[in-house]
Amino acid sequence: MKISFIPLKIVGWMFVIMPGAGLLSVFLAQRTLLNLSVDKELLTLYAIYAILISVFLYTAPNDGMFAANQSLQKIPNPSPRRLLLLCTFCFIIVFILMGQYTLTHKLERGVVRSSLGLLGFLYNVIVRFFLPALAFLVTFSIFKMKRKRYYNYFSILLVFMTAFMTGTKSIFIFVFLPAATLLWPLASFRKKVYLFLVAIASILLQSMIFENREFREALLYAGARSTVVAAYGITCVWDYLQNYGQVSLLQHILFSIFGNHVSDILFDAVGINFSGNISKIITMIYYPAYDLAKAGSTNLTLTLLGELLLFFGYWSYLIIILFGIGIVIVFNKMKKYIVCGQLKYTTMMMVFITFVLFPVINSSGIFSLISIPNILYLTALYIILTYIFLKPIRIDDRIVPREVQLKQ
Repeated sequence: MKISFIPLKIVGWMFVIMPGAGLLSVFLAQRTLLNLSVDKELLTLYAIYAILISVFLYTAPNDGMFAANQSLQKIPNPSPRRLLLLCTFCFIIVFILMGQYTLTHKLERGVVRSSLGLLGFLYNVIVRFFLPALAFLVTFSIFKMKRKRYYNYFSILLVFMTAFMTGTKSIFIFVFLPAATLLWPLASFRKKVYLFLVAIASILLQSMIFENREFREALLYAGARSTVVAAYGITCVWDYLQNYGQVSLLQHILFSIFGNHVSDILFDAVGINFSGNISKIITMIYYPAYDLAKAGSTNLTLTLLGELLLFFGYWSYLIIILFGIGIVIVFNKMKKYIVCGQLKYTTMMMVFITFVLFPVINSSGIFSLISIPNILYLTALYIILTYIFLKPIRIDDRIVPREVQLKQ
């Protein structure tokens, strides 16, 4: 079974190209973004950044043949029943925490997300880590197993509904991005175009349902959101640098490592007045709706370049090169797991790239790569994957649970 990395690369390229297209269109039209202009220096800096990241993505491997070093029949199958059980659990929790508000339009999703408090950890680990892993494994199981496919079909439907009722368009696409790596090698060019159109249609449908937009309005907003609006964040960063200079690094590193809630407690305990991560600070300064920015329900997209410029100035490109080398290393490591038939670790690498590595390119947060919350998320994912692949042990032609065998 071949697994293609092309869907991952396409998304990575879009994260660097689309904001650049927004900057270029504003510069050529001689327009402003809420009274902020784009100059040649900013455009040049972003072009260099986009080229560097694009080259590193291009250098990374394109695919891997699953279990090339051993028979595919020897690879442990993910349990369809356990997959269905976990998909049901995720659906119920997300409906309680988010779905009941987004589906009934009682509250805007950003308001709900910012008010979850400690429950935000449970919501994040389910939506950003469990769901993409489940979608990937269910899709793998559909192709590999001929029996009990109805379990898998119902599981993928639950994942679809769970991702949809988050109300977040990017989450919905990202959840199925690892699964797309399995579908891509099997699809003809026409079917690949269909997959792309389905992804676009899902974005528009969510915008129409959860944001009460007409089709044309949703289409125009999606185009603007991915280009001009995405460019607004780095334009704000550039204006901030011109007026205030670089920001203090230590507090932001600590904030990224410990996460929002723990950092707030620690900073309050030692008497440090800290407004939040750099994305929130820039949003509070430049976003027109200050209350939404302060509550954390809205954040500008700074991009990796914008964040690094605030911290390191022109030394940012050294960090970008190191980050690009890291991308190549991660892709090669994932290919190694695929060739060796290690499905558990392949799944973890897929989720890491999709919901840890790529958000850094899109939205900033480079220090979150080593954050305690992400380590805990990945640990929880490892435990869940261990449960999915755990099998009863056969003794004397009888299936005996592992706990009973240990007692014997």
